Amino acid sequence: MRNLVRRKILSQSPVGRAHQFTPLVEKAVYQHAILKQTRSDLFAGDTRALIAALVADEHMDGDLRERLKSVLSSPASTPFMHDATQS
Repeated sequence: MRNLVRRKILSQSPVGRAHQFTPLVEKAVYQHAILKQTRSDLFAGDTRALIAALVADEHMDGDLRERLKSVLSSPASTPFMHDATQS
């Protein structure tokens, strides 16, 4: 939690003997940044590899898995499928 405070993602306030943490960044903004970093760090910027890893998750709903598989089989020109140099 203190790392997130240092990175200005959370604020920290003392409450008695404890600490209260409050978000400074909207959830959607943080999620996007983490996903972008994960794609870059773990998947070398390859969105298709990231999606393939999600499809391999056995806890994923079957319908969603099939929809994602169809995205993987579509041409790379799918609008949201871009290379890492674009973002």
